Amino acid sequence: MTSITLPRSYLDLQARGAFDYWGGRTYAELSKEDRSRIATERRYLGLWLRDFEWSNTLALTEDPNVRPGLFPFAQNGAGDQYAFFPQWPGRDGEASIVFAPHDEMTANVFATTFSELLLHQWLVTARWWDEKHDGTDRLEALGAWRAIIESVADDREKAIFASLSPALDPKEVGTALAALEASLPQQTLAAQLPPTKYNPKYVKGDTAVRMYGESVAFYEQLIAEGHTRFQKQLDETRANFELAKKA
Repeated sequence: MTSITLPRSYLDLQARGAFDYWGGRTYAELSKEDRSRIATERRYLGLWLRDFEWSNTLALTEDPNVRPGLFPFAQNGAGDQYAFFPQWPGRDGEASIVFAPHDEMTANVFATTFSELLLHQWLVTARWWDEKHDGTDRLEALGAWRAIIESVADDREKAIFASLSPALDPKEVGTALAALEASLPQQTLAAQLPPTKYNPKYVKGDTAVRMYGESVAFYEQLIAEGHTRFQKQLDETRANFELAKKA
């Protein structure tokens, strides 16, 4: 199992409680009334970004259900993960951050530094703010979270914040969001572990040959990178690949 050196920005904000929704307690141990009270008290102290749930830990580990080398630190509530991927260095030597949907095989670069991730998700939140879902305090909340993010932002990110009008017009924010996303590396990563056996009722013929070939290549790559624990999956996939070619 490999490890990761966490960015200073992540360490600083984690120490300040920016990822701590419930003041050191867990969601499960709180009553509905306690959660409502604490959420109000900590509304502007933590980063309650839209569709974003922090793991709030310094002990990040690889998820055995996804490709080795990914270190998830947040998710969106639907099983899709945000993860550091040290094998792709970003800006200033930090690990790039990828967004890995649970129901898609590939992940895309979401940010090249942790502070860029914060800016990216803040822009998403500001662009798609929904009062019913996010609250009626749009400018106050976004202002508080912006201050937290700017405390670790670099000059480029601060300039993007400064370019926005005080009213944070959604179209204007959308333009900044689109520009940031267009600037990201257009790399994709096979993040989810592919099957070693496909259902022959639905996957057959040339489609089966192609998909098995892709699975074999995936596991061969992991073995080449030194992840020898996947030898069993590679052997199983190769055997089923040969059967598919003969079918």
